[in-house]
Amino acid sequence: MTIVAGARILVADDQPDVVRTLTDPLRRAGAFLTFVRDGEEALQRVAGGGYDLVLLDMKMPPHDWGGLWFLEQMQERNAVLPCIVLSGEGQQRQTVEAIRLGARDWISKSDADKELVTRCNSQLETDFSRSVSSMIAGGPGPLAHAYSRYQSTVGGDLQYVGALRLIEETIRLIALIGLATSAPEQCGPLRRVRPGDLARPSFGHWAALLGELASHDKTSEVFRALAQHLRPENDKQIQDLNKLRNNHAHGGHDPSMADRERVLRVVDTWAHRLASTPFMIGSDAQMRFKGEDFEVSVLEHRGALPPRLTRLTLPQPVVLKAGPHLFAAGTAPVPLDPWFRVLERGSNGAGCTLGSFDGTKSSNPKAPLGEDHLTFTDSATGERGIRLADSSASWASVSSWFRTPTDVRDSGPTDG
Repeated sequence: MTIVAGARILVADDQPDVVRTLTDPLRRAGAFLTFVRDGEEALQRVAGGGYDLVLLDMKMPPHDWGGLWFLEQMQERNAVLPCIVLSGEGQQRQTVEAIRLGARDWISKSDADKELVTRCNSQLETDFSRSVSSMIAGGPGPLAHAYSRYQSTVGGDLQYVGALRLIEETIRLIALIGLATSAPEQCGPLRRVRPGDLARPSFGHWAALLGELASHDKTSEVFRALAQHLRPENDKQIQDLNKLRNNHAHGGHDPSMADRERVLRVVDTWAHRLASTPFMIGSDAQMRFKGEDFEVSVLEHRGALPPRLTRLTLPQPVVLKAGPHLFAAGTAPVPLDPWFRVLERGSNGAGCTLGSFDGTKSSNPKAPLGEDHLTFTDSATGERGIRLADSSASWASVSSWFRTPTDVRDSGPTDG
């Protein structure tokens, strides 16, 4: 099976009948195609998440050369998504400019019926083969470290189990970003996840949380784009992955070769897609006025490395609270506390690291849920169950997401 089978490809061309005919070989090869008529709609679709590749006409709205406009906008947003130009007769100069602006390849429309599937497949193979190492080198810290741990598992059951664990960690991280960047008074109370479920959340609980938040139009745009990369149509793929995880963890199920290939393909696909929604998690931010803009000095948690100081420019001043923030193009920094915390002198001994929520713990099992402490996973080491001395890391700080914050300690049915 080729990589193009199952790939989600965005096709931007203002001649829909012509381009549908040109791209029919991709449809027959198993690709899922979405058609838009101009660069502005293409940009909106890419920002919304869930695509693997863009096929781009040069001469379309907006302006005379909307394809070049689209590529310029992608460059400004640091969005990494492979684009292949569909080049018409007499567009050599514009095609060269498109390559300069980041397009990966070009195909003459007159040769599309013969070359399109092969060239698209080749480009996706290249990007997918690099996706894990690219995430480790430059992805947001929690994802980069998780992918680094996965990369250390090689072959057989270890790689399969490592892939399933990484998939769960990715779902958890994106769900937590949804909680941290959205307002509970607009999106809550949660209905598919009960308070007790978060004492020891399972794959199924994180998947349910992701699905519920993703279906709400009041969650943050950056979260909805990230969630769309993981579930471009619905939750079916994640539900299927959960079944594979449970079969292996609880039933001793020996996965088939097709199961293994499917799970490893998900790992590569998600890493590839997540790169097209660039965001950064930073902590210890300090802002100062610089000319007409505002410069923020921030510890950047990027790549599988200790955090490092970087400087960002913001068009307007913002109030930066203590703790980690999410920085994304076109939006003000968003505080991630209490779902993410900075672990000072982290357990990896590297000064500080990010902790992400992984459950609750009580010193008195008979006490009300509201007295529980939040626990965190060290992003750098994967160590779980870290409890902070800070009293603000308690159930009370997250209880507004739930209808009954002092509910009994009953997590209900669980998938483990």
